[in-house]
Amino acid sequence: MKFHPLRRKSQKKAAKTLKYFFPILGLIAAWKLYSKIKIDRSKVFEARKKKKFLGVAVFSIFAFFGQKFLRLKLLAVAPQNHKKGIGSKMIEKIEKYAKKRKRNYIFFTSHPSRKNAHNFYQHRGFKKILGFLFYKKLK
Repeated sequence: MKFHPLRRKSQKKAAKTLKYFFPILGLIAAWKLYSKIKIDRSKVFEARKKKKFLGVAVFSIFAFFGQKFLRLKLLAVAPQNHKKGIGSKMIEKIEKYAKKRKRNYIFFTSHPSRKNAHNFYQHRGFKKILGFLFYKKLK
């Protein structure tokens, strides 16, 4: 599996990908969402095996009061690829990316109703606080 930044030639695919994960969005709304992601300087990475799309991650890096963070905004694995270890591999790659850029923490928010997702993240070492905020201190 390759996990790499979304290439310029793949930008139209990014909007289609967002539409795939958020089917309630029309393609125009998905494109606007993608455009907003690019404006706020988020990183968009895709996971592929050969030419098959597996998943997408959107995150940003920043510093606050001397601590360096990676904020995970979106991690999504194509439904037909659930339970195959792809999400775990994507988390590993994101952690490597964060460590390489000397980030101290990864954090994200998740809706309190997403119990399966919460179990997934907690199993990978993330701590849950406030019922919807997750973080992991990187070593």
